[in-house]
Amino acid sequence: MTSVLAFLVALWSGGPCGDLPLSAGRSWTYSARISWTSAGSAASRDTTIAWTTRVLDARVHDSAQVAVVLDWPTALAWWEPGQRPDTSLLICVGARIYRIAGRGGSAALVDSLLAGQRRASVDDLLLRLPLHTGDLYGRERSERTDTFYAWYVESASPVNDRLARMGARAADSVYTVVYRTLPDHQIVDYAPGLGLTRYVYGHHGTVAAASAVLLRSSGPP
Repeated sequence: MTSVLAFLVALWSGGPCGDLPLSAGRSWTYSARISWTSAGSAASRDTTIAWTTRVLDARVHDSAQVAVVLDWPTALAWWEPGQRPDTSLLICVGARIYRIAGRGGSAALVDSLLAGQRRASVDDLLLRLPLHTGDLYGRERSERTDTFYAWYVESASPVNDRLARMGARAADSVYTVVYRTLPDHQIVDYAPGLGLTRYVYGHHGTVAAASAVLLRSSGPP
């Protein structure tokens, strides 16, 4: 991690992650309702937990930014008690934001991503900014006649006062983006300037579900 810690980004506005604050020290705390099925049992259980996402580190080079993030909300999918913290990488390139899960904060990987020697894949894509209702990304529209197996911007709604107080831009919108497959679905609410304000995961077979709502956000922009 030495080279990752070499220089932190205190403020990165106007770059590829300008609408998603990923400065080191930024955090988001959610209330998450979780359902899971215990191993070896057909019975499901439920609980509510506090889930805090933190940006541990961030680096920028030219038009690319890489952030080391602890417990990004999508790690709530298939959560169960005793789960170890998840450290992943968020990569911003060309107004696209990708997440590489389960790779920790490998300095070599961060360096290679910043230098363009390695690239995130379309399967890692989370957001393609700016969002517009009806956008579909993550695959070609011609591959299917529906919106499955891709991220689809389903709707946009006004920013309420609570989110505006947390840093969402009142003049913008909160976008609902969904990823539906036959076995499961994900729903993300994203507010430019603030980040993910809601995350929902649901599996259509064995019970595995999560619904997280943003309570507060703090740290540098």
